[in-house]
Amino acid sequence: MKRIILSIICCVIAVVAMAQRFEYIYKGVTFKCKVADNGVCITGFNVKASNVTIPAIVSYKGIDYSVKEVNTFLNGVNYLTVNLTLEDGIETLDKFCFNEFRKLRNVSLPPSIKFIGKNAFRNNSMMTLTIPATFDENAIRQGLECRPDSISELMVSNNRAEENDRNRAEEEAVRQTKKVDEKTVKTEKETEPALLPVDVDMNIPMVATDKNKDTYCVIIANEKYEDVPEVEFAQRDGEVFKEYCIKTLGIPEKQIRTFINASYTDIKRALNWMETIDNVTEGQSKMLFYYAGHGMPNEADKTAYIIPTDGFPKDITTCFRLSEFYGRLGELKTKSVTVLLDACFSGVKRGSGQALVAARGVAIKPKEELLSGNVVVFAAASDDETALAYQNKRHGMFTYFLLKKLKETKGKVSFGEFFSTISLDVKKNSMLENDKLQTPSVNVSPRMSAKWKELQF
Repeated sequence: MKRIILSIICCVIAVVAMAQRFEYIYKGVTFKCKVADNGVCITGFNVKASNVTIPAIVSYKGIDYSVKEVNTFLNGVNYLTVNLTLEDGIETLDKFCFNEFRKLRNVSLPPSIKFIGKNAFRNNSMMTLTIPATFDENAIRQGLECRPDSISELMVSNNRAEENDRNRAEEEAVRQTKKVDEKTVKTEKETEPALLPVDVDMNIPMVATDKNKDTYCVIIANEKYEDVPEVEFAQRDGEVFKEYCIKTLGIPEKQIRTFINASYTDIKRALNWMETIDNVTEGQSKMLFYYAGHGMPNEADKTAYIIPTDGFPKDITTCFRLSEFYGRLGELKTKSVTVLLDACFSGVKRGSGQALVAARGVAIKPKEELLSGNVVVFAAASDDETALAYQNKRHGMFTYFLLKKLKETKGKVSFGEFFSTISLDVKKNSMLENDKLQTPSVNVSPRMSAKWKELQF
């Protein structure tokens, strides 16, 4: 009898717990809500929603609830929100609340806000922040915990202090995750665990916006393919690298072309844009090209190809020949063309037809391409090796250490030092994390062989 009563009580508790979570549609956006002691907490909303107003009142089964807290970081997703408004009545923004909102440009906070947690917003110079006069905007942008009339702490200026601050933020996130795990009851649909911030994604160094006013950049980040396995974290790689191009390398945003999940036509469009810029700048510019995605060889002659997202590897004509790509870059009159490839070109493992797990390609040694013009190519892997992901950092292994070096040096690093450092870091950590050797490589045109090590981004 006691067991039956206990079972009934557990069922009632489970039903009540599930009732505490619900969805609410407001101004065309679906919000995920959780009833808490002091009101409702907004835990997420449509990832692709561009213009979002978070309501201060939501309704569930005929009952109105006040929204007191917002904590959208728990789902660990990258939102595409550009314009964000919080209605008057909302009081708390939890730690890392909008830290994964990379595209935010306009944010309006209500007079009712009483607490903003650490790193609630990304350090984004392009974001316009409208806040109550009682808050310190600099403190919010620096990622400090804020309350009305709180005194802004001074930003640390040396690397050791910055490292300590980052570690404290990560420790706070761990404690927050444990706290949430203890209080959250399982629902019919399991929620994803909270993701910790990644060091290279936070506190990106800022330089003068015109530092590289004569540099033009193309970023291609191919993650989701139609006919081959996806490339884990490729989109994230491209988006964060773009932030470094703007903030740390000082490339004007209008001089950067970004292609997420680029088709064959998109790759041609990117090259055509570079050639047009080359013509109008008459040799007075520099070019930077970044690619994260799949590569493969033609098994007949081992020539390497970039795989567009609409490419069909069994028909090599649907892929983009690397020699043609390098050839067109070699014809540019620019001072230099720097290529960063977080990909390998060893293709598809014979007999399996599948890419290796967590890989950006698999296992035939491709033919080395000869370069012309003013081209320097840094690639994530050599010969028949695989370009791997760094799971804990949610980036490609090569891209993570590329960003790390840019952050540590604030972009002031020679190509020679950069390659020396990234080669050691990638080789060591690929063995420790993935138990596979990954050796970055550099290939330079004859014209650049004597001076490439002294060049900078």
